[in-house]
Amino acid sequence: MKKRFITIWLVGFASLATFGILAGTVHEAFFFGCFVVIIVVSTALMNVSCPHCGTAVLYRDQKAFGLSINGFRPWPPDHCPNCKRELPL
Repeated sequence: MKKRFITIWLVGFASLATFGILAGTVHEAFFFGCFVVIIVVSTALMNVSCPHCGTAVLYRDQKAFGLSINGFRPWPPDHCPNCKRELPL
């Protein structure tokens, strides 16, 4: 699980760095590639799910000041928030 997560992050970072350098040196149109990479990587990370119950592991309810806000975690947890089983590496 975390290996997949890290792989997606690294591929996204390398792609953003490449498109950013190309946009700064070659042409500004490469900024479009940056937006495409951001959309693809964020969608891939949001769809990482628990192999046991299928729940998205990054999605959770966050509570602050008496309010419940739905959001995504920046890093995967060690246990599934739904079935409480340990997530594989």
